Amino acid sequence: KGAHSQRLLWRARDGDPPLPPKAMRAARASLRSPLLRASASHGSLLVGGPQQRWKSESKRIFEGLKSNKEGLSKELDTVLRNSHDMRIFGVGFVRSCASLPEYRLTTTSTPLWRRRWMRRAGTPHRAASGTLAPSSTAPRTSSARTSSLSATSLPSPATADYAAGIWKAAQSEGGLMLISHFYTRYLADLFGGSMLGFPTRAALNLPADAPRFYRFPASVEERRSEYIEHVYASINAEGKRLDEHTRGLLVEEARAAFAHNAAVYAERPYFYLGAAAGGANIVKGLISHQMFGEKKAAVAPSS
Repeated sequence: KGAHSQRLLWRARDGDPPLPPKAMRAARASLRSPLLRASASHGSLLVGGPQQRWKSESKRIFEGLKSNKEGLSKELDTVLRNSHDMRIFGVGFVRSCASLPEYRLTTTSTPLWRRRWMRRAGTPHRAASGTLAPSSTAPRTSSARTSSLSATSLPSPATADYAAGIWKAAQSEGGLMLISHFYTRYLADLFGGSMLGFPTRAALNLPADAPRFYRFPASVEERRSEYIEHVYASINAEGKRLDEHTRGLLVEEARAAFAHNAAVYAERPYFYLGAAAGGANIVKGLISHQMFGEKKAAVAPSS
């Protein structure tokens, strides 16, 4: 009911035909339910916790950045603000926390396009394959786990389209268009995606070292601000070599990459109903975390 009501309010906000007053009042009333109020204010459960500390660190890093205030980085950040559908991403993330099977579906779609991107990023092109190509600092999913997932599942239509888009980008402009995919995915995991790890663990009772594709080597984690600044500076260095038309192509490719990302989330059935279940799991998990602490990281068996 709450998810349906939220959808009605979004409909009105986005300029669709206005809802009857009675329907609007009912939507607002249901959104004041105790569960949704708890979900909306769950930050109060996290004071002093890892999520609250990360949010503060994230804000500090962003405010201290210089390289994203100019050049190609600034153009791509503008695409982020204008084309990154936070409604779809937010609801899609919460939906992935509805159950372990849902979470597995999300993590199954990730390795396919991530492997396609990592493989194609080696395309020879000026600095794109050196300065900007993924390296040992990129978060990785274990090859055994990825192979197992790939062997037991087929990519969804949106995931297949995303992988095809990366392949097409690798064939365009000598692989230059991969910079846009580097920006939309690698920086997302590095800068914003890590923030999602804690609520995911809380909702699904995962060990402290999960989800692993949001985790980076200590050399990055300990100097995250400097590393992000370096990434933005590298994007700008490449942008200075390009003419205005080519930079425009990169901007459009970034916009297309964000659309592919949103489609992977939005294609799931019962999108908002699943998000309601995921929200409930997050709230319960956060309460459990406060009472009992976080589940210990899994220990690999000794050989």
